Amino acid sequence: MKNFRVIGSTIAYELSEKGLRKEDLEKELNCSDSDIDSILKGRKICSFPQIVSIADFLKIDPSVIIDGNEQYYKKSIVHCMTDFKSDDNREQILDDIYDYLDLLDMVELADK
Repeated sequence: MKNFRVIGSTIAYELSEKGLRKEDLEKELNCSDSDIDSILKGRKICSFPQIVSIADFLKIDPSVIIDGNEQYYKKSIVHCMTDFKSDDNREQILDDIYDYLDLLDMVELADK
């Protein structure tokens, strides 16, 4: 799941660098606000054609998104009072949180 988060943070970084908003991306991809939020947070992954569409919209090569911006990811993904001693610990905590959120989403859908 880390790779999904790196891709999402890279898209967010590129949007910011180009002065674009996530609402612009929503319109471009014809996606909902929650879908784009999930992509940017790495809870949903884009298909390759979607990555190509996003790259075209951002005027970058799709490999920029696929390769990710690891440095930006590490700076932006978690805001804590202290640094993690191990990146693996941070990733495991994020995986657990995202697994919980996915289960919560499923329960909410089942209740509808």
